[in-house]
Amino acid sequence: MKTNDGIPGAILVKNNKYFIKIKNKRFYTQIEATKSGLKYAIAYKKELFLQELGIKEKLKPETSHYRIKDLVKKYLDEHSFRVAVNTLSNIKQALNMILTTDAELTNENVEKQVIQFLASSLCQNSSKKLYLTKLQGFLSWCNDNNYINSPINFTKKYKNKVIQKPNTYFTLDEIEKIYNFTLTFRNEKAKTSNEKAKTSNEKIIEFGLLFKFLCYSGGRISETLQIRWTDIKENHIIMHNKITKRTEKIYLNPILQEIIDKQRETNKSSNFLFTNFPNRLQPYNWLMHIMTQLRIPRNGRNIHSCRKTYLFLLRKQHIPIEIAQKLMRHSTINMTLQHYASIQDDEVMNYAKKLGTN
Repeated sequence: MKTNDGIPGAILVKNNKYFIKIKNKRFYTQIEATKSGLKYAIAYKKELFLQELGIKEKLKPETSHYRIKDLVKKYLDEHSFRVAVNTLSNIKQALNMILTTDAELTNENVEKQVIQFLASSLCQNSSKKLYLTKLQGFLSWCNDNNYINSPINFTKKYKNKVIQKPNTYFTLDEIEKIYNFTLTFRNEKAKTSNEKAKTSNEKIIEFGLLFKFLCYSGGRISETLQIRWTDIKENHIIMHNKITKRTEKIYLNPILQEIIDKQRETNKSSNFLFTNFPNRLQPYNWLMHIMTQLRIPRNGRNIHSCRKTYLFLLRKQHIPIEIAQKLMRHSTINMTLQHYASIQDDEVMNYAKKLGTN
């Protein structure tokens, strides 16, 4: 539809959302195709047109002092029709986590809150880096609209200040304790006549096999739950990487082959290797529950720590790092070294003592 706002271009509808066409360019929005949404679409069309001309509208400051919380609200309101709901929710969460104190918007006031946020244990370190990126987007918007001049690039300044988590993995003893705990439910399953209890015991038993499979394959939980029987070949498993779109291989070892054989006996009617877990949240919950029951300290470990455990086991076998890279299916050897192959001081000392000896 064409609008009588004096701005060239058209506002069209696709999938019940407005998109804007200016100079043969299409700009898709998240604005609902309603009468109220049309007002936002017209304002957005004007802004896009000015951007195409290389003009950025600068809002005239009404005052030289701006409160952080007021600007955060305005920023979120303005972006509510530009980005998806999930993205907006992530931005809101990031800003609320970092900017906890309402003060005048200055680099100094923001930096104080950034330092406090980085020192807290509110979220994981990987999330802290992502949240800093969201904060920087907010500050760039403030700069574009003359609310702040020359904001500090906190993402660049503090990216190395985030303390990296230690390499977390399960020891061989812990793997066996967790696996043996799940085996105790096999007899209980045979004894009970309650169908609900039987189903619950089946999940625990299969979780034990899944947990061991992850530790001895290095598989990610989401991709492992998608393994079909047709993906399993004589000496490897074909994995479909949804991110890189590449076909990868998990090479079988005796432990993996034993797990596959056990699952083949019980899951004859299913297309998948593991059938009792529709998503990765349930295995995570089972792991946390079992670790609590066995009084195994968490130490920041979760279901993804099984993948780190695989490289720990490869290192114990003195597998060359180049081979470990292939077995872990990392795109570069730097990724293997950076994310998983942290070496403890006692291990370095043991190698150092061997130098000069026959």
